[in-house]
Amino acid sequence: MKRSESIVEWAGRISVFGFGWMVVMCLFNTSTVSVQVANFGYFLFAVPWLVWVVMSGRWRYRFRREHLLSYAMILFFVLELFYLPFEGNVYLKSAMEKRYPLLLFALAGLFGYYEKLTLRRVVDIMAVVAVVTIVAIVMNAGLVQLVVSPERSYIFAHSRTALVNTHMMFNFYLNVMLVGLWWIWFRCRERTLWRGVLYIVAALLAMCVLCISDGRNGLVTFLFLVFLLITVECWQRWRWRTVGVVAFMVIVGLAIIELNPRFQQYGFQNGARNGYWRAAVELIAEKPLTGYGVNNAQEEFDKVNMKYQTDGMADYWFKRKECRFIDTHNQFLQTTLEFGLIGLLLLLSLYVLPIVSTSGERRPLMAILMLICGVQSMTDMFITGQFCTIYCIITQAVISFPVMCGKTIKKTG
Repeated sequence: MKRSESIVEWAGRISVFGFGWMVVMCLFNTSTVSVQVANFGYFLFAVPWLVWVVMSGRWRYRFRREHLLSYAMILFFVLELFYLPFEGNVYLKSAMEKRYPLLLFALAGLFGYYEKLTLRRVVDIMAVVAVVTIVAIVMNAGLVQLVVSPERSYIFAHSRTALVNTHMMFNFYLNVMLVGLWWIWFRCRERTLWRGVLYIVAALLAMCVLCISDGRNGLVTFLFLVFLLITVECWQRWRWRTVGVVAFMVIVGLAIIELNPRFQQYGFQNGARNGYWRAAVELIAEKPLTGYGVNNAQEEFDKVNMKYQTDGMADYWFKRKECRFIDTHNQFLQTTLEFGLIGLLLLLSLYVLPIVSTSGERRPLMAILMLICGVQSMTDMFITGQFCTIYCIITQAVISFPVMCGKTIKKTG
């Protein structure tokens, strides 16, 4: 092997390791893992990837349909440049830092990835991470406590937040992993014993955790996914017998929701998000076409937000001096607040173009994943928040990576 070929090969392999690092680290927040450790994966991927692109001749660009998403990601990122002359800088740096992965993955999507970066490898990593983190959380909380205590949901939540992340990211990660497990297992013909054991253990642990979750969005999404995926698989095998299975699942799902304490705690009218969304709508009505810009939108939101909060919630935030950096908890409202109608349309393209850019067996997979992303975006910051990296990982893995089923590599259609 020539020296240049050896460098290309090693650069590609290191970029695979860096990508895997990002798949692991995107689950954790900065209170459980240092920023330096989390960001190391970006450099470990980006630098070898650039070497691989240049030395392998991948820099010779050719347009393909899959590149539409990359262009939309770049446009969404640079939209803020038009507002910079009119912006303050209180929130600008921290807000833009969360969007850097859009640029990195957009460029990678344009020039391609090392061939050993596969969709199955990404799913395998997520399954291992899920098993390890859940076991660690259970050991920290105490298995007996979780089994016998009626407060198991809060005990698990406290341990999970201390070790990993809040329910928003953790539940989303598990739901995405479950979809990945389903698709790889039922669409790949060649299976191995160790992978089967890993997938079964990961799926069972994830389902148990989601059933006792303190996150309502994650639980409802999980129940919907179970309903959808079981219905699809049963219909392909048993047709009309599926009706009985569906009826049983609906009953079980409603029982799980009824028994979950978070659904009994308080209604939407008393929740903090109700206030956030009302404040956002008031501001959007003043500048529906252009928005305020990333920084100014947050400053204006700070002024209006508290008047829509209940006395209890307002007192909670003021006592802790945490009224800053409270966003709208809705990606669609936040983007409209920042960039107006143009920004909203561009944001919507980031959910539609991944589906358009895939074909064949992968399109239903991407449609389900984008549905999950859309639901999550309704109650949290997504593409401009902590979910930015995992959004990029999901879309790029499904669009650009080979599946690698055993010895066979299935490429995108």
